[in-house]
Amino acid sequence: MKKWTILLVFQGLFFAAKAQNVKVFGYVKDSLSGETLLGANIYAPTEGVGVASNNFGFYTLEVPRNKLLHLKTSFVGYKTSDKYVSFQKDTLLNILLANETLEEVEIKAEKQEVIRHGEITMPIERLKAIPSLGGEPDIIKALTFLPGIAAGVEGTTGLYVRGGTPDQNLILLDGGKVYNTSHLFGFISVFNPAAIKSLSVYKGGFPARYGGRLSSIIDITMKEGNNQERESELSFGLINSSFMTEGPIQKGKSSYMISGRSAYSSLLSLLAKGSENYKGFFIYDVNAKMNFDLSTSQKLFLSCYLGKDIFESKDKGNLNNTLNEGTAKWGNETVSLRYTNILRPNLFANVLLNYNNFNYTTEGISTDIVSQQRTYDYSKISKVREFSTKVNFDLSLGKQSLKFGTEVTKHRFEPNSLQLTNYKGANKNQLTNQLSVYNPTSVALFGEYIIPFSQKINMNVGARWLNYFIDSKQFSNFEPRLLLSYEANKSNIFEGSITRMGQNLHLLTTSTVGLPNDIWTPATNLAPIERAWQASVSYTKKFKNSGWSLQLESFYKKMDGLIDFKNGVNIFSFDPNSNWEQIIEKNGIGRAYGFEFFLKKDAERWNGWISYTLAWSERKFDNINKGSWYPQHYDRRHNLEIVSQYKISDSWTFNANFVLQTGYAFNLPDVIYEDIYGTRQAYYTSRNNARTPVYHRLDVGFSKAYTTRNGNEAKWTFSIYNAYAHANPFAISYSIGAYDDTSLNNGYKGTTQQTSIFNFIPGLNWSLKF
Repeated sequence: MKKWTILLVFQGLFFAAKAQNVKVFGYVKDSLSGETLLGANIYAPTEGVGVASNNFGFYTLEVPRNKLLHLKTSFVGYKTSDKYVSFQKDTLLNILLANETLEEVEIKAEKQEVIRHGEITMPIERLKAIPSLGGEPDIIKALTFLPGIAAGVEGTTGLYVRGGTPDQNLILLDGGKVYNTSHLFGFISVFNPAAIKSLSVYKGGFPARYGGRLSSIIDITMKEGNNQERESELSFGLINSSFMTEGPIQKGKSSYMISGRSAYSSLLSLLAKGSENYKGFFIYDVNAKMNFDLSTSQKLFLSCYLGKDIFESKDKGNLNNTLNEGTAKWGNETVSLRYTNILRPNLFANVLLNYNNFNYTTEGISTDIVSQQRTYDYSKISKVREFSTKVNFDLSLGKQSLKFGTEVTKHRFEPNSLQLTNYKGANKNQLTNQLSVYNPTSVALFGEYIIPFSQKINMNVGARWLNYFIDSKQFSNFEPRLLLSYEANKSNIFEGSITRMGQNLHLLTTSTVGLPNDIWTPATNLAPIERAWQASVSYTKKFKNSGWSLQLESFYKKMDGLIDFKNGVNIFSFDPNSNWEQIIEKNGIGRAYGFEFFLKKDAERWNGWISYTLAWSERKFDNINKGSWYPQHYDRRHNLEIVSQYKISDSWTFNANFVLQTGYAFNLPDVIYEDIYGTRQAYYTSRNNARTPVYHRLDVGFSKAYTTRNGNEAKWTFSIYNAYAHANPFAISYSIGAYDDTSLNNGYKGTTQQTSIFNFIPGLNWSLKF
């Protein structure tokens, strides 16, 4: 009885203490545009409690009842809000923050970049300032200047995060998955910077609310639109032009944002389209978003993205006897409907419905000019379509918090259908692949618990349970997540994490160096889901009153369920009897490990960082490279990036970047031989047995901000990509030469040739806000 009495007394005291607290909750918003602010800090210094607004600008904070409090709210580039308030009961309090001046925004944005263990969040304006190809701001390419994130072929937007591949990056745009992330064969990313509000990258310590990929999460949020007044922005560059407009639908209650972009190659292609020898490229993308305040606690968002590339060619062949015509089209469409509701002062809910469609089609026609008869006619199609819903809840439990929910996705994959007719008089049915259609379903449950044990120790523990169903087969993957943080003091932070991830799809690309074509395939009985474990530790040092900060991080990742092409095969073979599952090696394993160094400086005039990554990325298959480990294609041992921005005056800013990387791995033949027809052939037994030369380049840029006669903000940006014109490898080709007694390759001497296409490229961009 005494034990029960003591327990009841303590329980009564606990609830009595809880009853003396109340909850203040609401949204943090921009005072001028009405847009919610993600990651704003709300803090009560006298009570030692604080919280950050979530991805929808919502916050909830537990404070003492009837006590005068100093409530501070701060956010990147905004004046800090200081309120002295007291609360008798749970209270809805929306906090409006005012913008600083332009100069102060730039300084503060640099100081408040978020660099946590495995997570990087940077202001979009900072990423846009990094000089890039053609002078066009590109937020995806800008990520390659951060530690642990490497680029593929020069100039392209593929990201290789901690030894992973591009398909192992989950890229979300307002919650919808984006499969195609680039235009112009990868030279431009599909994300128009003018339409983007925020971007966060997770490369380790993944929260349980994210899943479905092995290497990284790139979470991009579009602007909601100004609900107070109309604003527009135009941008003209050497490669493309873009526009963005936003404004209220009903002032203070709802708004819209629309942006579009197209490349000048589209206009030039139209002018030349009638000629017999013609190559044309058309690209465009459109972002749109509307949001509605249904009530003080309910919001509705509708967002969509539409982008497409169209490549057309026409030429005469065989001594002008035939006319060859070809078309390649690829693009992505996403539509997301999101509903959020404050169910209780400490319970926030959001529901997402998403439709996603990726389509890649190539077509070709060859016509005999004399007889006007077609000699062949083919089409090749690859599609991914999916419908998904995600329900997520944020529950505040005082200083602790709980996030939980579920995600259900219905997929439809059409990986590779081929139709080839009139080819050498063959029957159509003999040269037509049966359309392979897969309709898997994935269901995930997730939860994460954030526990501050003390002012120094914090823990985020969670799990995600993936269930994947295909052809009466079920795959399950339990994915525990753990992140521990120890803050010795304000200047020294130690963190560590261990996470497990699962991926229920694969990506097939051409194994040659150059311009890859992507074929997305589902996990099946023959090619099961991919899995990965990743462990990492980090140390962060903030040098007091100097603007310098240092982060050291080390990681180890182990992967299984990987696939790769068999030796000597390619996804674009015209063999009608080859299904994609028959031409790949399965159940491969991978490992990646390394060390990351990130030294950053923030000051009033000079800002920048040095990023260095030492890493290994390897693969192993039973029937590739004689069963031995071999380097992954874009395994680069050393990656050094230096980024610098110097504010010369209130108007002029100088930017410079330097990149130095180990060359990537590629295949060279082990022997050259003659087949029974006397044709020389290259024979490969090892994989990625050679490397390109070391890659390095310097980019520089100047920008001038000014005010037009009409009082509008404008900016000129001039940049030079590869300022000292170093010939870096874009592609490596191998050719078999003549017979040579001194050659090691069975008497035949082969030669390699490097192709370089990005040498000293100037860029110019002009933007106007009105």
